[in-house]
Amino acid sequence: MKHLLFGAAAMMMASSAQAQVVQVGQGDWSSVPAIHARGQIRLGDTMLARLHELGAQQVCNVPGLSRRLVDLTVPFVIRFTPQGDVEQIVVRNTGCPQLESIVGGAVLQMARAGEYRPTGENQERWYRSELSFVSR
Repeated sequence: MKHLLFGAAAMMMASSAQAQVVQVGQGDWSSVPAIHARGQIRLGDTMLARLHELGAQQVCNVPGLSRRLVDLTVPFVIRFTPQGDVEQIVVRNTGCPQLESIVGGAVLQMARAGEYRPTGENQERWYRSELSFVSR
């Protein structure tokens, strides 16, 4: 239940005045330019604890998420406004809404903190990346 609340809070944050949205989707994102994380923001132990709790509850059947192991990579795309603000985030559909909420909230938090910046490579201002988690 905490995961759903975390996801709901992320979704509410996403509907701020800047019209930021976190969604789940699927598609071929290979032609979208990659965005590189600046490497200045690290997700804390709380994020891994949430993922371990989700694995322990065995709510979702996602490869790399189990009672003993978190070894996940979740792709996402970000759309920026012409001013460089985050407009939309789409997290790859994993079939696990709780996991998608956690990842979407983390990406939104990191993007708002400036971890991801548009590079100007893309007129549409969509960029792709992924979040990876590994813990035993």
